[in-house]
Amino acid sequence: MRSVGHPSGEICSRAKGDLRDCFPAFLTPPSLILSAALIGKLFIFLVVGGLVFGTANAAPYVSNETPALPGLLRPFIFIALIILPGAWIGFSPLARRLDVWMRLCLSVVLSPLVLFAQFYMLRLFGLPVGLLPFILTLINASAGFLIFKARREFVLPDRVTFVATLAVLALPLSFLAYSFHDETVLVLRAHNWLHSDLVYQFLAGKLLPEEMALAGEVTAYPWAAHIYQSILSATLHVAPSLSYALTNIVWLLALFGIAALIAKEFGGGRIAQITAPIWVTFAVNPVGLGIRQVAPLFNIRDIVPWDLILPIFGDPRYTSVLRKYYNFNQMPFAFALLGALTYLAIVERPDFGPKARGALMGAVLISMLVIYPLFLPVGCGIIGARIVAVWFNQDAKARSSRRSEAVALFIAMAVTCTLAFPYLEIILQDRIGGSGPRLDFSMYQIKKVAHTGFALILPVAAFAFVARRLWPGMQTALLVIGLTAVGLIALHIFVHIPNWRGEYKFIMAAAVILTPFVGVAIEPWVAALQKNGRITAVFAVAAASLAIATPSSIRLFTEFGYGPVERPDVFIDGLDLRYAASEPLAGALDTIRTRTPPSTLIVFAQKKYYLPTIARRTAFTPYDQFEALAGVGFPINYMLFSVKGYDTQKSAYRVASVTNLYFGDNDDVRAEALGEMLALARPVAIIINRSTEQDLEAWLGTTNGAAAIHEDDSHAVWLVYPNEFDHSSP
Repeated sequence: MRSVGHPSGEICSRAKGDLRDCFPAFLTPPSLILSAALIGKLFIFLVVGGLVFGTANAAPYVSNETPALPGLLRPFIFIALIILPGAWIGFSPLARRLDVWMRLCLSVVLSPLVLFAQFYMLRLFGLPVGLLPFILTLINASAGFLIFKARREFVLPDRVTFVATLAVLALPLSFLAYSFHDETVLVLRAHNWLHSDLVYQFLAGKLLPEEMALAGEVTAYPWAAHIYQSILSATLHVAPSLSYALTNIVWLLALFGIAALIAKEFGGGRIAQITAPIWVTFAVNPVGLGIRQVAPLFNIRDIVPWDLILPIFGDPRYTSVLRKYYNFNQMPFAFALLGALTYLAIVERPDFGPKARGALMGAVLISMLVIYPLFLPVGCGIIGARIVAVWFNQDAKARSSRRSEAVALFIAMAVTCTLAFPYLEIILQDRIGGSGPRLDFSMYQIKKVAHTGFALILPVAAFAFVARRLWPGMQTALLVIGLTAVGLIALHIFVHIPNWRGEYKFIMAAAVILTPFVGVAIEPWVAALQKNGRITAVFAVAAASLAIATPSSIRLFTEFGYGPVERPDVFIDGLDLRYAASEPLAGALDTIRTRTPPSTLIVFAQKKYYLPTIARRTAFTPYDQFEALAGVGFPINYMLFSVKGYDTQKSAYRVASVTNLYFGDNDDVRAEALGEMLALARPVAIIINRSTEQDLEAWLGTTNGAAAIHEDDSHAVWLVYPNEFDHSSP
């Protein structure tokens, strides 16, 4: 059997193309010898660290402080942790036949999964969170050598392409820059508060996050990406409500790169690849949004039942896709993972065999599971479409090869779905209600058919045009895209996700895989123009996209929730999000954050404030669940019960305990209420309004185990430990 050398140093069988033939050679380079040495040193460090830190640091809470890295190291470690963990897979032999830029994008999109696993390995060894950025960089440093080995494959674009790419990227990035220009705007969006709560728990040392507004309940939301965000926040030593803006930009660039590479796979040249960011960002629902913008100018509301037909013209939440990058959420991760999975499903390369494809698609699918489970059926659908497309195109591969690929892809799905059961069981263990996705056969379905057409008319038309031109030579890849798009459109039309009709996300998923075809479709026409005409055409399309999308985006910059709410004066101080001194609760919350154990519960009878994010402590229960909260912008009962499905009776019982503590008729009622809070075996910080709750403050002054840790003109904070509480008079 004759073998040939490969530029990356592996020796592979040309006859079989079996990856197993590559591994013996791959294990011998100095890169893996260096890796073994570093991992050996790390193992010794972990053992010693476990003995030094002891079992206390392996408990759910380990530290109240996260030490800052030296300022000069922060950007380098940040970049390293963005790329290197995923590079173990992206630059492994599995991906060696892929475009090197795709390997880099794969490294970015797979880093959260690798860091998720490494985080728990290190935390269970007892290492404090503050050391993780440095240690994780050390662990993954050797992956940099894998990238270094592939350095000759990186081909930089020529000057014209480089400048044009920067000009195109400036369009969406300028929108993001504008939305992040005001720090107050940055932190005062509902998503930013609620997602920051999860990050703060991992920064405080938790292994299993709880619902910060309802103590003791495991949060019914996937948190793998929040571990990633916590590590990066600790690296930069900035609050998660600021660091997420940087990661959103990173993941947007990754999506742009993947979209350009998908366009390249379908014959897209320089114009199609350069303009891919424009189409991904602005090619969804331009017709529907244009009608929404123009209709008010012609008094359409006086002529037709506007409110009745308005939904036909699309959903502002996917117009444009860029809107999902303004907030702290996990959809930027999901979009890039979806793009990567699509690329792996359509790419054809010599020696990119079924085992490599199955392993890489499996890794991306597992990432999708742990980061954004809603898209797990979408990911499985892409893999299923690949299996069907390969079997349908019988001339593409030998029967044995098709069987091998089907088996490898089926194993990838089976492993991921098997992992889904325990993972989702952990996440949803405290959920007893809530409403999940269900089939939709209502009259609204007719409107969804209409606005699906408006939303996807441009990318669907472009795909049809390209498919007609390329069908004979790229039948398998086109079938994958077509079947996936049909499946996503069907999901959008026939599935209803309660609470603000969350099925709109399937339109955004369809946009990720279809919008790269817009550039491929128009490229022949643009290329036929003279040089100046090509430039003019590209910038005319960009200007039209901006003109349509700008009004909708500008409105989003000023939205802080789902209705007019009070906006507290906040600022970012290192890792902390804090109230300004002008806010009445500022001093009380600063004291709780800095002078109480991280496991402390906060109890308060305030009606308009959401305190866990500022205090970085869990609330026993929200006292008033039906009033829009300052900063968050909606009533907390919507998130706790309608979305996450927690027990309403348990919460009501806790609200009654808070009422009895603050406004009880006698000391015994107060003592019983406080005892119920202390039954969670955690310290309790009681926030008192000194102008209206003097009776409670006076009672606490006569209670053994209760100590005042803060007093100012407006509020006091009393701290009670469970093993010291005694309500009898001293």
